[in-house]
Amino acid sequence: MKCNADVMRNLILMVVMVFVVSANSVEAAEIELSVATDEPSYSLGEDITVSVTAYNPNDYEVTLQFGDTLQASYIMDNVYDWSSDKIFLQVLTEVTIGAVSSYNWDLDHDWEYTVGPSTYGYDLSIGTHSVVGALQEQIGEPPGNYTYYSQPLEFEVVPEPATLGLVLLGRLILLRRRYWLA
Repeated sequence: MKCNADVMRNLILMVVMVFVVSANSVEAAEIELSVATDEPSYSLGEDITVSVTAYNPNDYEVTLQFGDTLQASYIMDNVYDWSSDKIFLQVLTEVTIGAVSSYNWDLDHDWEYTVGPSTYGYDLSIGTHSVVGALQEQIGEPPGNYTYYSQPLEFEVVPEPATLGLVLLGRLILLRRRYWLA
């Protein structure tokens, strides 16, 4: 008897999940996603905050529902997904965005670090990088199956001032040496 009750309860849960996902997909097309960084350029290793913003342009509120605590993420250089090395609780969450307003997620970038035998994060080299915001509003989908993506945003990583000073000093010494040898 208990087995039949469990099967019935699971069946009801599946029907409810299908209904919730179906209801969400109507609202899913109603928001606009954007991404920003807190600065246009950074020194190597400097703290970076990536902001993912969902904007509701409509004159009614929109409720986004999520299948776990992962709601927003970002993808750096089409290689690194911020959520890939994190654990999220498997609980239903939601965010309601009012009419003609927005909701923001601030995500701190993880530079590469090691814990035991595992390496996490993503080191950024000197140069131009690209970041894309991503929003996961698909209940029951594994992490990384995003519903929305923003347009890419570029930012710069520059040498830290001490390193830049040493490079310039080295060039001056080489120029001076060439002048003396000539």
